[in-house]
Amino acid sequence: MALPPRWMGIGAAVLALGVSGLFGGLDEVDTGTELATVELGTVHTGEPWNVTVTGAGFADELESFEPRTPGNRWLVVAAVVEVTGEESRFDLYDVLRLRNASDLVSQGGAFPGRPDRILLKRDGAEAARLHPDMPEELYFFWEQAGRTEPPRELEIEIIGKTRRVDTLTGHMQWLDPEPRALVRAPVKDLTS
Repeated sequence: MALPPRWMGIGAAVLALGVSGLFGGLDEVDTGTELATVELGTVHTGEPWNVTVTGAGFADELESFEPRTPGNRWLVVAAVVEVTGEESRFDLYDVLRLRNASDLVSQGGAFPGRPDRILLKRDGAEAARLHPDMPEELYFFWEQAGRTEPPRELEIEIIGKTRRVDTLTGHMQWLDPEPRALVRAPVKDLTS
């Protein structure tokens, strides 16, 4: 009597799992790549942007806008960003991520730790795009629940991307956002 294909599939899966167990199974693999640590105020060069994180702080309220939920606060990171590619960049929400801030009221979706807002330092306007070879001072904002104490130090990831062919469109694109460096910044109270 022949075995049904379903039973053969289950048997093959059990065999594959058993063999993989001999070689570490489902253990996490150490890729050996650690993030470069960058000092506060030091430029980190890379693609598609150079980034200099210049400071971090928190504020319960700001003149121009308040958190979406009363009682929450803003975590703020100041940075200078310069586009190193040839085209203007519209993906500014991919430049920085917070690694260690708890209770973020995030709209990051599939990318937790992305900022909620980005403003230009020069005039407080929303930052929509940056142009090549024109460094811009920016403020990145994350909303944090008020029930949580603000962190004493923020771990800020600088994100890089790879320029490659997009398999859907066939065009060259900046894709695959991945952390490329880490900055640790003391958090100052900006309300006083």
